[in-house]
Amino acid sequence: MDNKTKAKQFIKRAKSNLIRGKETSYLDLKEIAIEDLCFDLQQSAEKSLKAVLTFYGIDYPFSHKLNILIDLLEENSVEIPEFVKDSVILNAFAVEARYDDVLHLTEDVHKESVEITENVYNWAEIIVNEK
Repeated sequence: MDNKTKAKQFIKRAKSNLIRGKETSYLDLKEIAIEDLCFDLQQSAEKSLKAVLTFYGIDYPFSHKLNILIDLLEENSVEIPEFVKDSVILNAFAVEARYDDVLHLTEDVHKESVEITENVYNWAEIIVNEK
């Protein structure tokens, strides 16, 4: 399978995480934690970045840290918009939000995270689908 096909698979999975992560109707269910929605948002951003890395044929380590993925893109001369760099704030949702109750996530944090993630996803989707 070529890099473009693999990148499109990452984008498809990133969209799935984005849709799930921004669906606030889940919050009406007492069994669904806002931390889990934010985890899906982080996963969407991560898969979006990995889609771009894959598209350009850039190898990356197994990592959930968005800053590592962004650094790899920059090291390979991929221009990264500031709003993509801002996504590193989502790193906390990769592990800590799933296993640690100290983050005390709010609906405002969730709303901001949705916006950040949508921006990263949209940027990556343009690269993968239009080049």
